Amino acid sequence: MLVTHATGGSAESSEYEALRQELLSDPQVAPLMPLFVRTNRNLSSFWGFIQPKFPTYAERRTYLSQEFTPLLDFLEFGTGSASINQQSTTKAV
Repeated sequence: MLVTHATGGSAESSEYEALRQELLSDPQVAPLMPLFVRTNRNLSSFWGFIQPKFPTYAERRTYLSQEFTPLLDFLEFGTGSASINQQSTTKAV
């Protein structure tokens, strides 16, 4: 969802907002969330962050991938259990 929005595609802000809230409410997941997710409460705010920071789509995709790697590693390989499933989190990336 964030990659789509960051590269000129269309995404629903309400879906992002609901998923963001779900992820941040999980005490195991919240610390692994990228800072920009915590500070950008909707897709419009996220766009205002990502667009000037990285001028190209490739740079944005790389950045988002790097930022979500710790969370995805935890969900895929971690020993703890998170209250969300991997499919929901993958949508965020």
